Amino acid sequence: MARTPTVIALRSVLVTVPVLAPAVRFFSGTLGLQAGERPGPLPREWCAYWGLPTESRGQRLVGPETGRGGAVDLIAMREAADPIRTPARPWANGIAALRLRTANIDTVAAADALDALAGPASYPVGPRTVLGARGYGPENVACWFVQHDPPRDTHHLTDSGVQGIAFAVDHTDDVLPLFTDGFGGTVQATQDPVPAAMRPVVGAAERITWIEWAGEEPFHVALVEHPTPLSERRDLSWRYNGRFTGVWGLSVTVDSVDAVVQMADRFRQPVRGRGRVTQPYSGRARTVALRLPGGGWLECVEASG
Repeated sequence: MARTPTVIALRSVLVTVPVLAPAVRFFSGTLGLQAGERPGPLPREWCAYWGLPTESRGQRLVGPETGRGGAVDLIAMREAADPIRTPARPWANGIAALRLRTANIDTVAAADALDALAGPASYPVGPRTVLGARGYGPENVACWFVQHDPPRDTHHLTDSGVQGIAFAVDHTDDVLPLFTDGFGGTVQATQDPVPAAMRPVVGAAERITWIEWAGEEPFHVALVEHPTPLSERRDLSWRYNGRFTGVWGLSVTVDSVDAVVQMADRFRQPVRGRGRVTQPYSGRARTVALRLPGGGWLECVEASG
């Protein structure tokens, strides 16, 4: 009998950029993430697995101080080999924003490095009220900042690694079972309709569903339903300007790759690869990538036993 895979933690979000240095300055100098290993070539096997040019170079950035939250894996490449994304489908990736925790939303509001800043605004998420703001960094990567606790003085925009993602969908009910029944996430809150106080941050979104995984490092996925179909939207992280840049996918640690494959077959979701792959920064591991509805890839890496 097929079982639900256990998602242990968010490993990283993959962000592609044409040049590493400006993106590293933004994610470290502005956001406050810490550069891990020195930039270098990514494993050729891993690049081929992801459909990336084999000469791609990368840089990992982790959460400040504690390292909590998922890492940002920057990938420098000038062109992509993934046929799913074409000039006619610049919106192919539905991942709309990185979700980051901030110690002081006023610091975000005053940041010159963010484009098209929206907010801050106060709004409810389940039983608690948070302060949120959204802005764009290099290569149109959207960042959604959330302040949970009383503000603290800070020089950077975030005090942790990536806490989750916002995922743009056409129809929440078509996607939700994959994240809950398939991957075992728990619906934390649903905003339907979206409260007026949240409009400065999320625009015309009609419905937002917050899903949580309470593993070693809890993280969230916000399913953001918009009245305009994805095929007509141009405000997502992906854009086409002669290169493919933006959020490429995300990576999570799971207890069983076999359980992910069985679950993907049950939900009729395409998978890429299945076997031991040399991971950047962490060595060889059993890995499979799942194509997400609406676009984007979810890499599932089996925890070493």
